[in-house]
Amino acid sequence: MVLKTVIDRTEIDKNQNEFRELFVSKATKMVEGSLGYKGGEDYVKMYWIEDLRIWGVFQQVENRYWNAFGDQDPTYKNDRSIIVEINFPFKNPNSRIAGLFAHDETGDVIVLHRGLIGGGQKGFGKKVFFENYLGDYIEIEENKQRKFVAQIGKLESKDFVLNLKKFVTEVKRIKQKIKSQQ
Repeated sequence: MVLKTVIDRTEIDKNQNEFRELFVSKATKMVEGSLGYKGGEDYVKMYWIEDLRIWGVFQQVENRYWNAFGDQDPTYKNDRSIIVEINFPFKNPNSRIAGLFAHDETGDVIVLHRGLIGGGQKGFGKKVFFENYLGDYIEIEENKQRKFVAQIGKLESKDFVLNLKKFVTEVKRIKQKIKSQQ
């Protein structure tokens, strides 16, 4: 089955809000502080889920929702490394923004990722991601083209945040593997 991506701004906004709320509702603490990324640093709210050992940051920037994730307790500034971003464009598919929503055959919302995990770092392109990714793939139709993307999980699932954690862990494994080979 081929999924069609969500391109309506109102629906993307709704899905992003649910994505954020699912995560934040499970957070055991919120830490405010600086978070560095390629090209800068921002003062953000990091939501930490202790039992899953994952934090998330949720903001709006320019043309997208910026959702960054890491796996070290953000209480300590030196442990605030972004492992992966799952960003969603405000409207229309954008192949340079890795996250996307789609509907399955039952109408459920599926959270997907294009495999862009390097943030511009050499050696971490989409090809490397999919050569090493051990999670589930799914085919989507976008702009009348078919593409394979990584499936993170159904937004409506009770296990969604656990599936998100598994995705973050898998991206970390891939990055460590590639770095050890460089």
